[in-house]
Amino acid sequence: ARDALDSRISMEEARALTAQGVGKVYWHAGTLKPEGDGWRLVGDLETPSSRLATLGLIPVLRLTAEGAAPLGEVAERSLERAMLEAARRAGADEVQIDFDCPDRRLSEYAALLGKCRARIAPLRLSATALAGWSRLPAFEQLQGSVDLLMPMFYDLMPDPPARVLAGQVLPLIDADTVAKQLESWRGCRVPWHAGIPNFARVTVFNRAGKSRGHLRAWDWDAVCFNPALMLHGQPTPGATMLRADREDEVMKAIARLR
Repeated sequence: ARDALDSRISMEEARALTAQGVGKVYWHAGTLKPEGDGWRLVGDLETPSSRLATLGLIPVLRLTAEGAAPLGEVAERSLERAMLEAARRAGADEVQIDFDCPDRRLSEYAALLGKCRARIAPLRLSATALAGWSRLPAFEQLQGSVDLLMPMFYDLMPDPPARVLAGQVLPLIDADTVAKQLESWRGCRVPWHAGIPNFARVTVFNRAGKSRGHLRAWDWDAVCFNPALMLHGQPTPGATMLRADREDEVMKAIARLR
């Protein structure tokens, strides 16, 4: 998937993808946030231009929530409208929902997807998934609610604060952990594609080693040449730790990265 694909991909890139036999591109069409018992589109849907039509674009709608996400009847209707409109604008026969549903609410989420799938037919419905969902009781219900699943095989384990303080952060993807998760997905009865990371990111930890989340807006120069951040080590291939010893310097560093 690629955010704002229409504005970031050139005609030359589109031709290169076609030449490589790419038949589908999952494209971030919009983000929805909770509003009352339903979902509200943030801004407008990204509409692809005609130059990308041959790539077989599949619109992806991201659900983001702070607190309890609405998963009832009102949520179903608002989500259905957004999916139908996204598919119409893209001329697509499939739409995808991207939501990091809490494990404890997976059964509710599966029920929501199942109802939406029935209402938007003959459109196909796919969904991203957390790799660990394959071990939950509600996973069987989820499989009956969609046509395709895309589990994310990265960030599979949290960084224990004690290990962070010891300079031992985990990589985005770990071969041994992924192998175990792949094995647990062998029994999935609907088609699925494993998602692996092709990006870099900045994670902020506090003094106690607890993650404060990831920065969405940053650039390499702002990180590498930030005077408030000092190299603390490279605990694993592909990961670098930087440290600011004073709290006010940490906040200044974060402000410069945004």
